[in-house]
Amino acid sequence: MAGSGHTPYPVFAQALEAGSVARVLNIARDMPTIRLSDALRIVYLLRDDERYEKFAVRWIVRFGAEGRDVDTDAIVAAGLALQALPDRPGSAMPQLRELLEQHPPASG
Repeated sequence: MAGSGHTPYPVFAQALEAGSVARVLNIARDMPTIRLSDALRIVYLLRDDERYEKFAVRWIVRFGAEGRDVDTDAIVAAGLALQALPDRPGSAMPQLRELLEQHPPASG
């Protein structure tokens, strides 16, 4: 699939569900865009990976830029939840999902 430029979303979604970091990242390279909610799932998959911080920062930047009516309180809450995610995914991920529901991307 890498390099084809035409990876269908269901293949990507299946890779996310399977939790295969290498496959998800490989397929994601061919996706024209990654939904913010899917990007959060990628961050979750990388929570024990050395690349976690890079992906977490990218996600929070996108959240701030794309989320509807995002304010500094939402950014701080997202940052704290992302900071907690590697050690406490069971409480941090629901917080991040809630923030995403409260501030969905303007395009979706």
